[in-house]
Amino acid sequence: MTAQELVLIRKQLGLSQEALAESLGYSRNSVARWETNRRPIRALVALRMTQLLTEHLRKDADQP
Repeated sequence: MTAQELVLIRKQLGLSQEALAESLGYSRNSVARWETNRRPIRALVALRMTQLLTEHLRKDADQP
């Protein structure tokens, strides 16, 4: 997952950096560093982001 993909997914989920950090168990500073390529995104974070996006898309699909 690239930094740009992380930003895109976070915005699609309607989350702030702080809200995303909380849901992943990281600090807002970590999210900011990932989004600006100052720190690599760990595989587990990318996996959890994928899970969050999938949950979000399923909820959207279930709404009439």
